[in-house]
Order: sequence, then structure tokens, then C-alpha cells
Amino acid sequence: MNPPPNLAKASFSVLIATDSELIEARAHYARVPAEKRYRAADFAYQSSVADDFMHKVGLNIQSSPPGSGAVTALAIDPDFAPALLTVGTMEYQYGRPEEAMKFFHRLTALPCDTDGLVEIIDQAGSFLIGIPDFFRAEQLYAAAAASFPKCAVFPDAIGYCAAKTGRKQEAVLHARRAAELDPSSEVLSDLGWSLIEAGEYGEARTVLNDSIALKPENDRARANLGYLESIQVSSKDCSVL
Repeated sequence: MNPPPNLAKASFSVLIATDSELIEARAHYARVPAEKRYRAADFAYQSSVADDFMHKVGLNIQSSPPGSGAVTALAIDPDFAPALLTVGTMEYQYGRPEEAMKFFHRLTALPCDTDGLVEIIDQAGSFLIGIPDFFRAEQLYAAAAASFPKCAVFPDAIGYCAAKTGRKQEAVLHARRAAELDPSSEVLSDLGWSLIEAGEYGEARTVLNDSIALKPENDRARANLGYLESIQVSSKDCSVL
């Protein structure tokens, strides 16, 4: 038996082309029904997660290299979304960002009814933001918005990336689009913040008050409104001087 696949030593594209067990798994499961392929990929993925957990809590087990279960799952089912996220994340961490983006972008091409897909894409984007790599995060969210135009999460995140790269007015446009799709308290709070950053204080106050009216316990909206009030007070004080 070959040693478990190790992303630290080679990218997935190399492993899937050279590792005999991965090649065999890919060929075998390509011939089975999609549901069975998904179950097998999920089993490989979850088993690896369980092994990693037991290793972290100090149980004496022989652990496989990080990500090996995700690599196996992806060999079994090339469209298994959790493995696309994990392998993409690890490719980036091992210094292969272009390889990583191939997996992240593949997520945006999956069917809209894929289990947990919006959350998984958002996790990939949040990972990139945390690096921070706002350019690639915005690329990913833009691709997701094109594939799933009725989902507010993606234009909201594009607006965040735009603001972080100094494009305040553009951020407002994306935040407005998100609020059109989902006028929830949380999304309105984000729009309110974008308006503050763009200097649109009057509209920001209206939007934030609407957000709080929808959900009085929205602490972020209240904090945003408090910040707006503080900078407006400071502005008045400066004008007096």
C-alpha cells in the first residue's frame, strides 16, 4: 500500500496523475452512480476529520498527513464541495495560490442545490480575506455572484473587498445590490456601514435605523449607528473651532 497522499510535497494535480491508488479510485468511482460516489467521498473526508480530531486531543493514533482525506475524497468525487474547499485552502497555504483558485472557482460551477454550497464558497472567500488577499477574494465572489445572481451573500462580500481596497463608492453599489436581494437587518447594517465610509451620512442613518427597527438586538447595526453619531458630533465640534 502506498503512503497517504501528502499535499505538502505535491499539488493535487500532480498527486492525482502519479499516485496509483488515487488514479485507481478516480477510475473506479467514475463508473458508479453519483449518489454512491458522493457517499464514498463523504466517508473518506469524514474519516480523515475524525482522525485529525483524535490526534489533536492527544489520543495515541497514527495520523495521516493533513488533507490526505480531502485528497482521497476529491479523487473519488471531483465535485465534492467540502474537499474542494479543504484542498484549495491547503494549496494556498503551501504556496500554490493559482492551484488553490482552481478549486475555489470550481465551487462556483457546482449545481445550486449542492448541500451547503453558499456557505462553503463564503468560507473560501473568508479564508482569502483573512490572508489577506482581497483581489482573489473579490474574483471568487464575483464568479459566485455571476453563477448565483439571487444570493445576497456574494455582492455583500464584493462590496467588503471593494471597500478594503479603497473603492468606497463601488462598495456602496454592491451593498445596495445585496440589500435589494435580501433587505434583512444584517445586510442593511452592512449597507449602512458602506454609506458611512463613503461619506453618505444622511442615508446611512436612515438605513441603520431601518436595520435596528427590523432587529432591535442587532448589536452591529447599533454600533455602526453609534459610530456615525460620534463622527458627526466630532465634525460639528471642528466646525465650531
